[in-house]
Formats: sequence, C-alpha cells, structure tokens
Amino acid sequence: MQIHNFGTKLNSAKYHNIVSVDFLSKKTILDAELIFFDIEHVHNSLLSKIKENYLSKQSQITEQQRNHDAKFKHEIFEKIIDRKKQFNEFFEIGRILIITNPKFLRIDFDFQDKPYEIDLINCFDITKPSIVECTGNNIEIISNQSIESKFEIFLSRLEYNFYLKEPKGIPLMYIKDTNYLLSEYYKIKNGLLIILPSFTGIRIEEDYLIDAVTELKPILLEYSNVDKQEIPNWVKSYFLQGEKEEFEKLENLKKQEIELRKAIDESNSMISNFNFYKALFSSDGNTLESVVKKVLSDFGFEIIQQDNKRDDLILKDGENVAVIEIKGLSKSAGEKNAAQLEKWVSNYITENEVKPKGILIVNTYKNLPIEDRKEQDFPTQMLPYTKSREHCLITGIQLLCIYTDFRNGNLNKEKISKFLFNTVGELKYTNDLSLFVMK
Repeated sequence: MQIHNFGTKLNSAKYHNIVSVDFLSKKTILDAELIFFDIEHVHNSLLSKIKENYLSKQSQITEQQRNHDAKFKHEIFEKIIDRKKQFNEFFEIGRILIITNPKFLRIDFDFQDKPYEIDLINCFDITKPSIVECTGNNIEIISNQSIESKFEIFLSRLEYNFYLKEPKGIPLMYIKDTNYLLSEYYKIKNGLLIILPSFTGIRIEEDYLIDAVTELKPILLEYSNVDKQEIPNWVKSYFLQGEKEEFEKLENLKKQEIELRKAIDESNSMISNFNFYKALFSSDGNTLESVVKKVLSDFGFEIIQQDNKRDDLILKDGENVAVIEIKGLSKSAGEKNAAQLEKWVSNYITENEVKPKGILIVNTYKNLPIEDRKEQDFPTQMLPYTKSREHCLITGIQLLCIYTDFRNGNLNKEKISKFLFNTVGELKYTNDLSLFVMK
C-alpha cells in the first residue's frame, strides 16, 4: 500500500511505503490509498514559501513586488483548486484521508483587481471545523467494540491541542470522561475523511496503525449509516423499557473504569520503581549514583553530597562516617578503583581530622546478563590493598539483595550498618541471587 504524508510526524513503515509530499508539488495524490495530512504544518509551510518568495524580490520596485507576490499567491490558490479535484476523485474511488491539527486559517489577497483567499478547507467538501485550543493526552474512544479494538493500542501515541467546538461529523474520540470531542469522521462519496489528534512523534508501529485504519473503513462506513438517524433533543427526556437501567449500568461501569484506571496507574508506578532499582546491576554514572543514594537514604543513613568537582559520597550513621566511591564497570573492579577510594578517604582525614570507613560500591560487568557474570567481581590481587586499608567492597546487585530484605522487614538499619562498617574486604550478602532476581 502506498501512503502519502503531508507534514505529520509519522516515520517510514516496514511493510507500507510512506511518501512525504509537498502540497505545491506536481505529485498527484491519486497514487495514494491512504493520506495523512497535518493542516497546520502545511499552512505554515505555505506561509513560509510566500515569505521566501516575497523576500527574494526585495530588490525590485514596490509595485513589481506586489504583483509578483499576488501572482505567487494566486498560483497557490489554483493549486488548492487542483488538489480539490484530486481529493474528489480520491474519495470517489473509496480512499481514506486522515487529518491532524485541523487549524484552517485564511490568507486574503487581491489579484488582477479581484479578491481571493487561500484556505486549505477549500480542498475538502466539509464545513470548516470550529476548534478551541487546549492540550492533553487523556483520550477515550467512543463505546464501540470494533472501533475501540483497532484504535486503543495507539491512544498513548496521540496528543491533542484542540477540541471541536461545534462537531459536524460522526464522533470518534473525546477528552476522557467529558463531552469534548477530539476526533470525528465524514463519509465522503465512497471514502472517509477522519480528523484525529496529533501523533506525538514517539515511535509507533506505523504498519499496525495503517492496517488498523484500513480495516476500520467498512466498520466506520456501516457505523455512519446507523448514526444518520437523527432525533430531536426533547426525546432524550423519555425512556423506553430497560433504557434507564442501561444508563445506570453505564454509569456504574464508568465508575469501575475510573477505579480500574487508578489501579493500573498505581501498578505502572510500581513497575517503574522496580525498573529504577534494576539500575543497581545494569547502569553507571548518574543513574547508578542516584539509585545508590536512594537506597542508602531509605536505610536511614544521612547522605552528604560532595561538591561538583568530586564524585565521592559521605555517609553518616551516628558517630560512624564512611566515604563511598560508586562505579559502573563493564568488567571487574580493580586496584585503581580502590586507590581512588583511598584518595577520598585521605582527603576526608585532612579536611576533618577523622578517619572514615572506605566503601567501594561497584556495578561490575554491567553490560552482561546476570547469569553470564562468571568472573570475580573483586580480583584476588586487589584484596590485600583493600584489606590493609579496611575497605568494604560490595557489588550493586548484592546491595540490591540487602535492600530487598530490608524492604521485606528481614533486615534493619542497625544490621546493615554493621555489614558496611565492620566488613573488611568483600561484602557478600548472598550466594544465591536467584532468591532476589528471577528470570
């Protein structure tokens, strides 16, 4: 399937050919079976070209410039007429047009003593949408199982910057739990014109979107025939047998949906937290440092961040003080890491006349899956140096195991403090990581 894209944020699809098209180009839209058309983007592009054309003739006299400017605008006007003819044929043969950012603006001008206007709405046989600008991304689809099943997967990749003030088409999407319409569609001849919220630019599965829109065509055409049954508003005050109960059922379902959404949001938040702590065995730099600080702080220790020129951390527990060096490495720790830690220890003694405990926290083999980490985290040759200076050495994943038992109530701050301040050499809390990290 060939798809034309006029200014939306869609990328190239794997199985479908998406072609970016300039509105003023000679390329016909009749090649396309599906078109994505960002109205605001195309309008701004036309404005930019009008401005460029005007500036390119600034060296000429004013009257010549005005004539040249009007002529160029008239060429755009003629192009809109040409595109309208193409769109009429496009809909006649049953194709689909998706419009985003339906901000139709008008450019007035005179040419050969006649008034003209440039307005992209003149490409289409629909009433110009009246929009109210606002932004958000909490969107819900109309209650139609067939339509919901096709669009639902893409809702998180849509955002709105308007709602439709005076809907003219058939409703598709609303701001969640409101009557503010975000999306509607029109049956034009044998085709469809669909107004959608904007694409965020976050990568989406374009092939799925294109297939979903294509599969929706017969569903929307059928739905449009049902929706044509218009009744006056006063009829809504009357209820048929069983109708009132159905409305009450719907209200209860909506309340349940709100509670379910809250539960889903809470669950997503918990999953995000779990991913945060996985940085202890997968990351380095600021990411690793931030999660180590969070863990130590949760234990109840006082954390003091050094100035920006230093990357050591100070931990206090009553009268006990520790200097901590945090590293994420693609290999094992080494003597140079212990030497750097000892430098921070010496600096602290010089500045405070107190000898702190040196603690080296290293996420070793950070790029390897846990089961592939077969080598020593702290090689034998570095241990004499670290033990002579009474350093405590611990990996990020061992710290994670300690933290897991702490959160589960199996360890307290006092016990953890003894681990960190009394251990000389490697602190290995568990030999069975599978009890804490499963696959």
